[in-house]
Amino acid sequence: MFIEGLDVPAASCCILARPTKSVTIYLQSVGRVMRPHESKTDCVILDHAGLTYDHGFVDMAREWTLDGKKKRNNENAQAISVHVYENCFCTYSRQEYPDTCPECGYIVKQTEPPKVRADGELVELTSKQYKEQMKQQKRDEVKAAKTLEQLIQLGRKRGYKPAWAYRKSDERQKWRANHARK
Repeated sequence: MFIEGLDVPAASCCILARPTKSVTIYLQSVGRVMRPHESKTDCVILDHAGLTYDHGFVDMAREWTLDGKKKRNNENAQAISVHVYENCFCTYSRQEYPDTCPECGYIVKQTEPPKVRADGELVELTSKQYKEQMKQQKRDEVKAAKTLEQLIQLGRKRGYKPAWAYRKSDERQKWRANHARK
């Protein structure tokens, strides 16, 4: 609620409940409680929106420029390694503390990602080809649903209302009736 135009240096808790893609809004929101004041010794940030995962820790080094916005290049994007230890719920940077939780001292086991090997050939898909494949996959799913109940289940899976399944079923019956006459 109090992102802009608020000056309460004694504030010591910030609840981030609204998602934002703006790093500036994120830092400005948290900065409200990070201001020094003689009555407080620390601040609490409750990140319900997961902004730390998206934008990194507030105190991490950032590169700022006055050259205007550049298109984001995912290859050059800095990997944000935010880890939450389930036992004490401490949120910390794996780059800063790779082996130990800084809150409770628990030694974190490093897990290797699973190694997957599959035979096949990689081919490049254009976005148009990918979209067409997804459309075909959806059409195949509808064809595989033979009964009204299966169509209703497929509709639920896709987030559709039951009316979609009834409409599809009616379309099938009309198609069968038209082609049965010929």
